[in-house]
Amino acid sequence: MVIIDRYGLILSVSRGENLKDLGLIGGKVDPEDLTDAHAAVREAFEESGAIMALDTMVPIYSRLEKTDGTDFLATAFIGQVVVSC
Repeated sequence: MVIIDRYGLILSVSRGENLKDLGLIGGKVDPEDLTDAHAAVREAFEESGAIMALDTMVPIYSRLEKTDGTDFLATAFIGQVVVSC
């Protein structure tokens, strides 16, 4: 997930203890998620503390196959930060 604020700055999160290892917010749909949008809002909150309001799903999909045989389908949403930390 790419979160861009009104000044054009991109929110990134550190991966692990190395504060120089930055990445974008991401995750997967958990069994308790009702929709892909619910998963995106949950992941944004879990990783950044931001509460998102999603407006629409963007019809961009990317299928990723991992070497362990699992597949991922990436989706994108347009929304806005309602509350940020």
